[in-house]
Amino acid sequence: MCLLLAACSGGNPGVPDATLADAAKPVDAPADAALDAMGPDLSCLGQPAPGGGSGPIAIAGKVFAVDHYAVAPTTATVELRRRSDDGLVGQATSAAADGAFSIAAPGPVDGYFVVTANGKLPTRASSDTPLTADEDALLLVADAAELGRWYADAGGSFASGARTVVAAVRDCAREPATGSTASIAPAPASVVYYDDAAKRWQPALAASTNGFVLATSTAASLAITPHLGGTAFPVKLVAALPDTLTLVVISPYE
Repeated sequence: MCLLLAACSGGNPGVPDATLADAAKPVDAPADAALDAMGPDLSCLGQPAPGGGSGPIAIAGKVFAVDHYAVAPTTATVELRRRSDDGLVGQATSAAADGAFSIAAPGPVDGYFVVTANGKLPTRASSDTPLTADEDALLLVADAAELGRWYADAGGSFASGARTVVAAVRDCAREPATGSTASIAPAPASVVYYDDAAKRWQPALAASTNGFVLATSTAASLAITPHLGGTAFPVKLVAALPDTLTLVVISPYE
């Protein structure tokens, strides 16, 4: 399994000049042309999310700071909390050299990460399926200036107190759902998609190039419905906090 802004186990950029798009692409991924030929895997559409077994696990990942759309490993505090009661499951500090962290848990966790780093806005990252020992959770932190760049590219302005959501739409294999769109209610200030070619958020795009969606100045509670062609994914409810980067993975699972 894989988690947001990273994507699947097996690799990550780990280099200072990697872009935001690179952070979402495993090093052992098939060539883009091969992925396009196979098409997104929607075989799990509407099915219950897998539980991931039982017993103690170690949830691993890396933290990257974003600056002018480039990512570099960074030191940060990573908390894993249960979704049901916000209870703390475990905590770790990522390594400066490669951003790596590992958190021990009693078993698969239906939860979310809270990431804090000096000079950055806090990040809250979650997946719509339980977290297991098969994670390669590549998480992002950014400062207000970086979000200001994102908002400017989206045609707006970032202000203190704004709620910002980045969704990664994935197929059943946790690969980017290229060509997907997203309906969000209530409507945020803007909904824009990431442009792999331009390496930035691009309001001129009518659909995603790698499944990434940016919603600016959102409400506190959102209903996000991805679409791929004529297929609608199950609606996912997302909570967004002010002055926080909210990252969510959305899959075809119920």
